[in-house]
Amino acid sequence: VFEKVREQMLKYRITDGARSSVGVPEKDSAENIIRPVEIDFTRLDKYLEFNKDFPWISFFYPLHQSYSNPSLDWFGTAEWMSDEYRAIVKEWVTKFVGRVKQSGRDYDGFYFQFFDETLDSKVAEFCRLVKEADPKVKIMATIPGAGAASVREFVDAGIDIYVYHGTHLKYDQVATGHGWTDGFELLTSGGRKLWVYHAADSFFGNGRERDPLSVYRLMHWLAFRHGITGVGF
Repeated sequence: VFEKVREQMLKYRITDGARSSVGVPEKDSAENIIRPVEIDFTRLDKYLEFNKDFPWISFFYPLHQSYSNPSLDWFGTAEWMSDEYRAIVKEWVTKFVGRVKQSGRDYDGFYFQFFDETLDSKVAEFCRLVKEADPKVKIMATIPGAGAASVREFVDAGIDIYVYHGTHLKYDQVATGHGWTDGFELLTSGGRKLWVYHAADSFFGNGRERDPLSVYRLMHWLAFRHGITGVGF
């Protein structure tokens, strides 16, 4: 029985390689973005080769919604969402995706993540820009809540994958307040993916994982109960 369960788990598991801030636009000696956009693909090519057998990989660029320019200096000093900024980002997306596809990996084998655990409107704003450059690119967003009102903007922006930090997720009730979950139906509509995850939390003992039964096993039952298609830790 255990061998059969193990085989099923391995069969349906998605191994997701992740890499941060690789292949950003090159700058000149004055720290200005070179135009047309140039990219040093050395690290990206190594990452693609190393993970060539992974069915799905991701690229994480931790933009920060609290800054006036959330992408810091990765796309130069142009004002956030100015014409120059938008042109640079679009050019970068086109060349970056082209390189990924050149390696033999198609759109269903990778996705981007640009912010971490936030429902700030800047997430939707940046994702709309990326989708303008290439509508086929997959974008993932980690979200601290899944209320219908708060995620509507994300859905309208075209984000494809939602990873809900489900610390407040209950088995047989819709959560309210910080952990609203009445947006699950919206987040799973139109072929979108909804996953749920738990992360080590210092509140529960300086990063030590919680009880394996209540977290690891319960999370899978919660996912099944709510129609969630992925569980992560």
